[in-house]
Amino acid sequence: MDIFCDASPKETDPAVDDRNESGEIERLITAIIHSWEGDPGCVRKVQQQILPWFYNCTHVLDVCCGQGIFLESLRNAGIAGEGIEGDPSLVQKARAQGLRVYESIVPEGLKSISGSFDGILLGHIIEHFHGHDAVTMLYHCLTLLTVGGVIAIQTPNTAHPNINSQFWLDITHVRPYPQKLLETMLKCLGCDILCSNPLSNSADGTLDLLVVGQKRALTPAQKTGLIWAGLIFSSSGYGHEIRSFVSNLDRKNFDLKVVSLGYDEKDLINPEEQAKLNVLGQIPVDPARAIVIYHWPPETGRQDIRGRVNITRTMFETTGIPANWVQPLNQLDEVWVPSSFNLDTFSACGVPRHKLRVVPSGVDTDFFHPDTHPLALGLEKGFTFLSNFVFTDRKGWDLLLTAYLTEFRPDEDVSLLIKTYGDARIIGERVWRFTQERFSQKQLPHFKVLVDRLHNSKLPGLYAACNAFVLPSRGEGWGLPYIEAMACALPTIGTKWGGNLEYMNEENSYLIEIEGLEDIPTHIDTPILIGYQWAKPSVDHLRQQMRRVFDHRQEAAARGERARSDICQKWTFKHATAVARKELLKYCNS
Repeated sequence: MDIFCDASPKETDPAVDDRNESGEIERLITAIIHSWEGDPGCVRKVQQQILPWFYNCTHVLDVCCGQGIFLESLRNAGIAGEGIEGDPSLVQKARAQGLRVYESIVPEGLKSISGSFDGILLGHIIEHFHGHDAVTMLYHCLTLLTVGGVIAIQTPNTAHPNINSQFWLDITHVRPYPQKLLETMLKCLGCDILCSNPLSNSADGTLDLLVVGQKRALTPAQKTGLIWAGLIFSSSGYGHEIRSFVSNLDRKNFDLKVVSLGYDEKDLINPEEQAKLNVLGQIPVDPARAIVIYHWPPETGRQDIRGRVNITRTMFETTGIPANWVQPLNQLDEVWVPSSFNLDTFSACGVPRHKLRVVPSGVDTDFFHPDTHPLALGLEKGFTFLSNFVFTDRKGWDLLLTAYLTEFRPDEDVSLLIKTYGDARIIGERVWRFTQERFSQKQLPHFKVLVDRLHNSKLPGLYAACNAFVLPSRGEGWGLPYIEAMACALPTIGTKWGGNLEYMNEENSYLIEIEGLEDIPTHIDTPILIGYQWAKPSVDHLRQQMRRVFDHRQEAAARGERARSDICQKWTFKHATAVARKELLKYCNS
């Protein structure tokens, strides 16, 4: 039997071989690409430096969004975001997190997106395109971006030697895009450059470049430059006030830049607020064409930025102002004071009344409110009076202790909490010496002195932990602790003299009568006040007011509710900023 065997090679389907080969190559390429992917934690850290540029946006597009790390950050910040991504596996991961992501190749897919955005991010994407395609991608992004919207480009900073050597390790990189080139591309596409800086990631030492542009109108309504300079990062009253004005200002007519004049206490300020202020610090504004506001006492000599219009925001707590303030104030276009009290005291000292403007301060009633969870302070009594102030003679701490320690017995269910800040050793010695000299033979009611600069976020909880607020101040330009306490609906006892009478009255507060005005002693701890007069709050009437609040708690609670209602209706920072904006609009486009 003959057996025939065909030993020739079998024919194969070329299309099948090509597909197998192509699939294998794609697998290898994917493996090589993923071997150089950034750690998600590091990516998030770098993108947190980008996020503040989108805080004022309502609808953001992330181009080539990957698995949606930046979209998550937007969602956590309360900003609506969408992404476009060409890798199906990454689209699936993003959608699994509830993120809205289009599956499409860029730049072609941008043409199919409907709607508009006021923010667009291109994070580590432009370096994957040749010049023509990169311009095409940016062009289509700008058609989706609303006028005034921001576009941010994040790319490796190849000007850094370490990055330049690593750039070509990613086989999908086509070419680097230097800083000047990105700026030119955005300008040619109709954007103003808001930021052009390196981004640092200390976790692995890499450096990225961030260039941020803002889309111009084809026939732009000219915005007025506004520079607001002061103690931006200070926990003082000046710092709190400037941050509140800046965050509440309607910027429709202004290009706003902030300038820090020192006294940084960033550990006491919310990191998100810091990031927003850092962004505003980078806004390009030409001082010669701008309105410049100095939120700062005029004797400091720090008014080195001169604008087209120059304004100072300041205040003082006595019957007059320092003599060396008058000349610098008179050289300004306007002087903003918070109260009619300062309108009178400044003008009486030689500042022309036509330069003075009453621009009130305010309080954030959404932040300071009665439903805040109270701080755990270890308070031992059923009723606590709170006093919150910086430890100076002007604040009347000696009057407060005299009234409280005289009026109340040690067996009463009452306590006084003095929350202050300064040198804890000196404060402790002064309080101890005072009580020993005045009350050494008497058993005292409970009181506690807390020397601590609380983080801003804890202040509402401080008020919520107490039952009433008291401060027999000898003089206030505005009285920030009073209005904070009133916003928290605390019955508030305060001096019947000074700037706090702008918002305090007999219906919403417990006012302390004064025995008149007295010359400020030469041995006080704030020498700048010497030479003027301040109020002399009545200790007897202070005792009566504290006793009334303690004994008539239902009446006191009702007055606290009235206080909050009054503050919400007229004395928030939204109201204050509206007054400031009205003043600023006079100088727009002039």
